[in-house]
Amino acid sequence: MADILEMLEQALKLMPDATRICVEKDDELIEIERGGKSAFIASEGGYSTPPLPRPAPDVESGVTPALVGNEFVKAPLVGVFYASPAPDAPPFVKAGQKVKKGDPICIIEAMKMMNEIESPLDGTVAVVLAENGEMVEFGQPLFEIRTV
Repeated sequence: MADILEMLEQALKLMPDATRICVEKDDELIEIERGGKSAFIASEGGYSTPPLPRPAPDVESGVTPALVGNEFVKAPLVGVFYASPAPDAPPFVKAGQKVKKGDPICIIEAMKMMNEIESPLDGTVAVVLAENGEMVEFGQPLFEIRTV
């Protein structure tokens, strides 16, 4: 873990204006976000991240997000997140809606190309974590899907 910390420190020195850095090694993801929502915490017992702020339950669907049995669908590329196929169209998915593997769930626009993102698994959308028209980064959680 010490080598990862050194890499992160070096990256921060080289990119002083960076607001977010992600490092993945051996199926372990470490994220640092400056002045934002998450941080990397070192403690005597090891390293951990603070819990993510949990959105309130969706009043319409009655869905309450929970970490147990849920998977995060993360952005596969950097770009602008669109929840629907057109500005006047309904969103691909809403909280509480069932999805199947391969169902379109959003679009990410990158370099004037519209990339349709499909659900990687079957389940129920617990939370839509990205806002329509928001810039998203590679690996940023977009959806939380209940798989149980």
